[in-house]
Amino acid sequence: EEFEAFSFSQQYVKQLMWIGLSAGVALVILLLDSKYYHMYAYYIYAGCVVLMLATLVPGLGREVNGARAWLVFGLQPIEFMKVATALSVARLMSNYTFSIKSIGGLLHVGMIMALPIGLTLLQNDTGSGLVLCSFIFVLYREGLNKWLCIPAIIAAVLFVCSLLFTQLFLLLLLL
Repeated sequence: EEFEAFSFSQQYVKQLMWIGLSAGVALVILLLDSKYYHMYAYYIYAGCVVLMLATLVPGLGREVNGARAWLVFGLQPIEFMKVATALSVARLMSNYTFSIKSIGGLLHVGMIMALPIGLTLLQNDTGSGLVLCSFIFVLYREGLNKWLCIPAIIAAVLFVCSLLFTQLFLLLLLL
C-alpha cells in the first residue's frame, strides 16, 4: 500500500503546493526592478483585458455561482486585473504633465478604470466591480475634487443600504 501522507489527493498537500508557488511568485515580484512595472504596465493591463474578454467566450469561460468570471483552466482574470489597473493608473499619474484636476487627466483615469468595471458587470461579478470602484479613494488622495467623490460615495452607501433595509425605510432616509 502506498504512503498517502504526501499524496496530492490530501488537502494540506495542495495548500502547501500553492503556498510554495505563491512564495516563489512573490519573491520574483520583489526582486524585479521597479522600472519594469513602469515600462510594462499598459501591456499587463491589455493582457488582463484580453483574459477578461476570454471569460465571455463560450468554451473559454465558465460560470461559477452565477458569474461568468472564470476561465476553464481555473483562472479568475479579475484578480490580476485589479493589480493591472493599479499599475496602469500609477503609470499614468506618474507622468510629469498629469493632473487629476484637468478634464483630460480625469478622462484618462476614468477610461482605465471603466473598462475593467464594465467587463466585470458583463460577467455578472458586481462584487469585483465594487472593489475596483475603491480607486476613488486613491484619486481623492491625489487631488480629485471632493464634489466628484461625494455623489459616488453616497451612491455606494445607498446601494449597501438597499441590501439591508426596505424600500420604505430608504425613501424615508432620503427625505
